Amino acid sequence: MGIEKIDKNFKTDGCVTKEDVVWMDVREAPFDIYGLYDAKNQPRFCRIAPEIGDQVNDGVAVLNYHTSGGRIKFKTNSPYIALRAEFKIKYMSHMPLSGSSGFDLYTCNDGDYRFVRAFRPGDIKATRFESERDLDGKLNDFVLSLPLYNTLDKLYIGIKKGSVIEKGRDYTFNTPIGYYGSSITQGACASRPSTAYQAFISRRLDANFINFGFSGSGKGEPLIAEYIAKQDMCAFVLDYDHNAPSTQHLRDTHLPFYKTIRAAHPDMPIIMVSAPNYYSKERIEVIKDTYNYAVAHGDKNVSFLCGYDIIGDDCRDACFVDGLHPNDLGFYRMAKAIGDELEVYLYKNAKK
Repeated sequence: MGIEKIDKNFKTDGCVTKEDVVWMDVREAPFDIYGLYDAKNQPRFCRIAPEIGDQVNDGVAVLNYHTSGGRIKFKTNSPYIALRAEFKIKYMSHMPLSGSSGFDLYTCNDGDYRFVRAFRPGDIKATRFESERDLDGKLNDFVLSLPLYNTLDKLYIGIKKGSVIEKGRDYTFNTPIGYYGSSITQGACASRPSTAYQAFISRRLDANFINFGFSGSGKGEPLIAEYIAKQDMCAFVLDYDHNAPSTQHLRDTHLPFYKTIRAAHPDMPIIMVSAPNYYSKERIEVIKDTYNYAVAHGDKNVSFLCGYDIIGDDCRDACFVDGLHPNDLGFYRMAKAIGDELEVYLYKNAKK
């Protein structure tokens, strides 16, 4: 007997029962799509321009189509919200489907975020996923977060026929924060899309973001640095220590990466972070060398955070799924430290 028959709370999502539902493609108005590249015109959802992603390295060419950091904003008074997604669900042994392939729904009224529900697929052989959630019928702003480790071909949101559906409220900081890095940056192994560290920070600061994290593939190549440098960003977090194949590789790429970003954004805050899952004095010194270079050359908008210290020693083992990838507790600690730095910079710049 399956556990879902013993305890109904273990039952996964999989159907829509409403008969008066109106389905709408999120690529159409009034929906706004955040964190994805040219999402209303691309045949597949992706995070960077495909012609660039295909050239950076083989991993980025594939992972570019994972929707980590993608969000849909809208406003409705529908008494329920339904979801229909077309995708091939990917199973990962160390990460729940609710994070790798699930969706999160929050209300976000005036920057006050309240969790509504997680949409959790269960059938890994299915190519279409549907679910629904009853609501209070009040006019609310909503944000729907997309899967961290899954491609997504099509996405539809359903509301009750005759309900109001409008454009959602912009973020307080609508120009995005950019994050570049590894699987940790992409979101492994958060239990939900909204417990990756960037999402914690987004809700705390009511700030838009773009996730340039690529599992095993964030290696600091000049091409990806040049691409990111061309993006409109209000701050940037450089977090690829975990994927640099060697200390020498990190040394060869880290300072040039910083210089490329800084040349395009002379005053933008840049936060450099070392890996949270191990302590390597040599690799930390490489990142600190970049930081010290920046300070020595007059950069007043740069910070360094030691990832190992961010996690700390208190229940350190409980912060990782496999000793390498953070769980929700680990990501919360990362979000707290990185968010503290970003909050100072963003509000300081907002007062200018």
